[in-house]
Amino acid sequence: MEEQTILPEKKDPFAALRFREFRSYIGMRFFFTFAYQMQAVVIGFHIFKLTKDP
Repeated sequence: MEEQTILPEKKDPFAALRFREFRSYIGMRFFFTFAYQMQAVVIGFHIFKLTKDP
């Protein structure tokens, strides 16, 4: 009797990026997160400018 070795199927880590909707979702999420961080920095700088106190 022969034993067969079953190799696990190779998985493509970029398979999700083949879907247009998912790429759009990831791109928009990146830009919204970046914009949110920029807004936090600008508000913090504005408060610092007004109060001269960190």
